[in-house]
Amino acid sequence: MEKPDKEDGSLLLLEIFSGGEEGAIERQEARGQLQLVQSNSLPTKWEDLYPWDDAYVEAGLESLGFEFGEPYPDDPIFRPVTLPSGWSKRAVAHDMYSVVVDDRGFHRLGMFYKAAIYDRRAGMSPARRINACKSYRDYDKGILHVRVEASLPRKEQQPGMVLVLKEFTFSADDNDFFKQGTDFDEVATWLSTHYPDHRDFFSYWELSLEDFRAKHPDRDLVVVEE
Repeated sequence: MEKPDKEDGSLLLLEIFSGGEEGAIERQEARGQLQLVQSNSLPTKWEDLYPWDDAYVEAGLESLGFEFGEPYPDDPIFRPVTLPSGWSKRAVAHDMYSVVVDDRGFHRLGMFYKAAIYDRRAGMSPARRINACKSYRDYDKGILHVRVEASLPRKEQQPGMVLVLKEFTFSADDNDFFKQGTDFDEVATWLSTHYPDHRDFFSYWELSLEDFRAKHPDRDLVVVEE
């Protein structure tokens, strides 16, 4: 399949008039996800690249073996893309999201595609190996956790797993709800010391589980579900 179909609404109307109004939009979204995963295309629009830009990301991906074509004239939200050998696309549980995984099973690109005819759009963002993620599990107790994680290979039909490198605990403040994990000074300092290139989408992917454990011999690193 070259690219996802640009449905004109006839199939959706047929489902509705046949008594299938409930869930018709959801089925359209599911069709779109399947078509994107099975196609030879990726979304044209890049999202969440700060502090980098489209040119930097595409140059990095091309160095890994990506080949990018021009957007389709009749459907410019997609363009033909050849993936490197061993890389593939996979659907995830939510019908509007899919991922591109590399030859080792790492999630390297996240894809969003809303196939609904009334608001059809698509986008894509690269993944970082090292991330600082907030946890609200104790927020009702006035405690906010920020966990520094390293992604691990994603297995077929299984949730993604991460290696917890460090966890910070802060007194929760209402303003903290809108902060990113790296907005906390203590977290940013730790990352700058141990992983100065953590914002780069192409850094640290070569590190193995054993490498991380050797890098943090004082910590009992644990693997948890994303």
